Amino acid sequence: MAKGLYSAFDSGTLEGVIDVNSSLGPWRLRSSNPETRSSVVIEGRPERVYLLVDAEVPERLNPAWRIILNDLSLTKVFRPNVVVGDLGVEHALTVYDVTPLVRQGKNELKVTYKGEIPVVVNGVITVALYRAEKFGTTFSLEAGELVMDPGEERSEQCEGSCVAFLKTSVTAKAVVESDNVRRVVPPETVEELSFSKRLTVKNESQKGSVKLFALFRSKTVEPRIAVTGERTSGGIIVAYEGDVRLNKLIVNVLKNGVSVVYKVFEGVSPGDRVTLPVQDLESGSLVRAVAVIAGYRKVMDFKI
Repeated sequence: MAKGLYSAFDSGTLEGVIDVNSSLGPWRLRSSNPETRSSVVIEGRPERVYLLVDAEVPERLNPAWRIILNDLSLTKVFRPNVVVGDLGVEHALTVYDVTPLVRQGKNELKVTYKGEIPVVVNGVITVALYRAEKFGTTFSLEAGELVMDPGEERSEQCEGSCVAFLKTSVTAKAVVESDNVRRVVPPETVEELSFSKRLTVKNESQKGSVKLFALFRSKTVEPRIAVTGERTSGGIIVAYEGDVRLNKLIVNVLKNGVSVVYKVFEGVSPGDRVTLPVQDLESGSLVRAVAVIAGYRKVMDFKI
């Protein structure tokens, strides 16, 4: 039977969207390699933002590490929310609500540790909840440490959009079946697994562990977001035909697979039309439009 568990740290309904960003290792920190850095971009003012850090440390080490957000140290001591021991290793997950500490734009994240005995950091994950007009999201954000021994497996169901985070130990491999696609995750690997219906993870090794340390489930009802395009003597006209105002509309024109025009339009309203002065395009050239609302992005391709 698998050791440990994960449970919800936030769940419910949101008039808006959820944005997950991850920077995955594993990184082995010690005095000769004392830190790992990552960053996340925060759009506007989110309702809530969570920071998750997963690590593995030798039992009873109690490392003096720091988790730093924008030069602010969140901790000077090792105080994870969840710890599961397994064969001399403590699997440890720390969850912070960093809503008042993040800023709009780029946020810098660091984990530092200068001890002689190595500490492994598996990943740094942020989850941002944004309000967005006419979006409706039901969600459950779960975290913990679920450690599977050889031969054990775990299955999860999903309705909508789900993402799980997995780590294999140095001697273990996992067989993952996600929405009927089967593949092998090699030893000492951290992966983000996306699925929409069913996920099964099995430890098919003779020794070593496979663990899941986070699972985010969401089901979102989206408003209509669509674009159309036409070619004129002055270039390409892109019309936004959605039901909600966009924070940004990013338009990229590709000619033979190479970008020839890249434009970002701020504050686009339903019915707005934007013009890209492009000449000498071959028939069938691709236009890629990306609608951005808070942490939500929708990619739409059409040919001219």
